Amino acid sequence: MAIQLATNELSSVNDAPFRNLLISNFATTQEVLNELLTYQGNINQQLSTLTTNINTSVDGKLSAQDQVTVNRLKQQAQELTARINRIIMGTDTDAIIEVLRNIGVCNNSGTSLTSHTYPFKAIASSFSGQNYTSLDLYWTSDYEKFYPINKSVIKGLEGEEIRDPSITYSGGKYLVADTSWKVYYSTDLTKFNSVPISNIPDTSINWAPEWVVDGNDLYLFACGGNNNTYDVNADMRIYYTRFDADTMMFGTWNRLTYDVPTSVRANIDPTVVKYKGEWYMAMKLEYGLGTNGYLPRIQLYKSNSATGYYSYVMDLPFQTENNHFDLQVEGPSLCVDGDKLYCFADGFSDTTSYRLETTDGKDWSHLIDIGASDGSRMQHFTVYPLQSQNEQQIIQGATMYYLPEAMGNGISNYRLTLPEQFLQAGVNELYPQPGIEMYYHIGSNVPNGSLVEVNLHMARNRNYSKIRFAIENNSTDIRLKLNKTAAFIPPYGLDSYETNVSDTPLVLVAKGSSDWKNNFSEPYRIESNPVSRVGGRNYALATQSPSSLIGKGNVSGQIIAAYQLSKHADSRLVAQTHIRISADVTFTKPDNGSIFVGFSGGGSWIYRALDIPMINGTKHISFSMQLKRQLTSADKLIFSADNTFATISVENVMLETGDIEHDSVPAPEDYFK
Repeated sequence: MAIQLATNELSSVNDAPFRNLLISNFATTQEVLNELLTYQGNINQQLSTLTTNINTSVDGKLSAQDQVTVNRLKQQAQELTARINRIIMGTDTDAIIEVLRNIGVCNNSGTSLTSHTYPFKAIASSFSGQNYTSLDLYWTSDYEKFYPINKSVIKGLEGEEIRDPSITYSGGKYLVADTSWKVYYSTDLTKFNSVPISNIPDTSINWAPEWVVDGNDLYLFACGGNNNTYDVNADMRIYYTRFDADTMMFGTWNRLTYDVPTSVRANIDPTVVKYKGEWYMAMKLEYGLGTNGYLPRIQLYKSNSATGYYSYVMDLPFQTENNHFDLQVEGPSLCVDGDKLYCFADGFSDTTSYRLETTDGKDWSHLIDIGASDGSRMQHFTVYPLQSQNEQQIIQGATMYYLPEAMGNGISNYRLTLPEQFLQAGVNELYPQPGIEMYYHIGSNVPNGSLVEVNLHMARNRNYSKIRFAIENNSTDIRLKLNKTAAFIPPYGLDSYETNVSDTPLVLVAKGSSDWKNNFSEPYRIESNPVSRVGGRNYALATQSPSSLIGKGNVSGQIIAAYQLSKHADSRLVAQTHIRISADVTFTKPDNGSIFVGFSGGGSWIYRALDIPMINGTKHISFSMQLKRQLTSADKLIFSADNTFATISVENVMLETGDIEHDSVPAPEDYFK
């Protein structure tokens, strides 16, 4: 359809006819456009219908032809979605394993999770854990600090009693021999199998096997005999046998030949290495165990062959500053580190481990303490320097394997037992390790009647730390006294805290710094103390009024105050009862006199020396004690002084049962008065 519109005429003509013509242009245009829009709508409708028909036809044909493929694709999409969700949540095991396999950097020094490699230099095998019979493995980069690989029972070792373990690597696997008389072996340090060690002929005691590597030859050294190492009848000797790590078979046992400078065959715990072309052997001299003069030595021998003859060289100087061989050590382990030869030893009497070093095999020096980074005891341990990249990679893998359980709850999860230290009578200077739970205990070697004093020290501690003290020998007369220091704040503003309650721990806590500013930890404070019975009832009468003494000089037994005991003492203050005595003591014109508190009248005089300096003013005292005998209403609580001219006043006296101090109150009998 052709349409003729008015165009050029509009520029020169303005009369009415042409105006009407212009209007007709718009009417014609509107009509044509509406026709076009209608036609376009019809086309779109037809196209939509055609598309729907095509899709329906295709879907039907696909479903009929390959329904199995369609379902499989749908299932794979669902599984992929689910795994993506697991990966996002960090719970996809396969993905985690793949990440750990690929993000590590591997070279001759080992592997790690970052661009820096773990500088593993050696692996150490020790025994500790529950009942000290679990295998503990450590790695070290400096032969001073040893970091745990595992702190749980390893698969394959459940129920085994591991003691004196020696570790080496041969035949593509780590080998651990121990006094249970087995060789445990593993290719990954996460699961072990075992074979029995053949018995040493004509011996009933086989002890402390130790690996010795001589090129391609692998030996197992051990001690054996029939009479133990306690006296002159000892017949413990060192033996050796070859071991084939491929077939896991032993050769025959041979007796090692060596000097016996003491003429007593009491050497055990052999360790052998090659250093600067010569073979060195260290052994423990066990003679005298159980006697007062027992002092084990680590003796050094030398040979030009791994299998002897070994000549005696010297006793290694495991000694304190007085130059006496006075450190009780055992379980030596020789280890070569470049130009240096180390001898490690386990200080079995105080749970400390030590290291000596030499550069010529003759002059030994630089005795230092070494140990585990988590404070655990490394008991009778062997240090084995790593020789290959594969050995390093196995340690890296094992470290990652045990990492979740080792770090699950922080540093406390590194141990199955608490690091322990024995306290001695007298003054003990203690240096708890930051962030480590320590267990300090008074054992049966401390005589009854002893005073065990403790001075705590804290060096740059920023961590939450907990330590425990306990008197463990059922003693009724051992006093544990913790003095006030920069690292310990006693309760009640006292200069010290005392207890004599046995077999109940005293727990101290240092809060640690939590403000992210690297502030140091607060001093230790008592979290829980030994409690035997709740107190609060005063068993001394008429205690609220002051009682005074003007000292008479060099005279003993000057009475400051004497308080009659309640009739209820007859039934409540029996022998072995824990009591607490507290009071306010005021000094005027003080001197160097002594103050005593005790009981007399119903039996023998039992007392406690206060051991406090006299200082002008009022001082609050509070201490607990365990009664050696029954107290009765015939007894008096007596405060006395020796050798003083001072004026001394006592008031607010409280005698109660238990170990917790309560506010001073009158005895119930005094209320009725």
